[in-house]
Amino acid sequence: MDLDSIRDNLGIGGSIVLIGSVLTVVGAFLPWATFDTFAGSASVSGMDGDGVLTLIGGLVAGAGAGVAGARSWNIVAVGLAAVAGLAITAIAIYYLNEPVPGTPGFGSADRGIGLFITCLGGLLVLGGTALGSRNLLS
Repeated sequence: MDLDSIRDNLGIGGSIVLIGSVLTVVGAFLPWATFDTFAGSASVSGMDGDGVLTLIGGLVAGAGAGVAGARSWNIVAVGLAAVAGLAITAIAIYYLNEPVPGTPGFGSADRGIGLFITCLGGLLVLGGTALGSRNLLS
């Protein structure tokens, strides 16, 4: 299997899924929230909470794109990427609405860049999956 056949199998949709997967993995390690505390400010990365789930989702979506690159888009690749993309996006949107669940009124909490990057990654995974799977349905 050469690089041209992988690129042809992957297509634009698979490339977008791979980009979204990388963004999701990177976003999991970046700050998801920054708090003002008595001693100054503190930040919380995604890896301190549900970012671990988005990291796993990013890896699963990347595996789905890898299957697509090796064999072309099939139901396994679409399923892996779609479920992962939905989970990533749902988690990110949840935390965008409330960065620290269960602690309303804790003080000021700003959403961190990692949360936005994770959400963008999840949306790219979903969009790339939709593009990659369109030939599967025809």
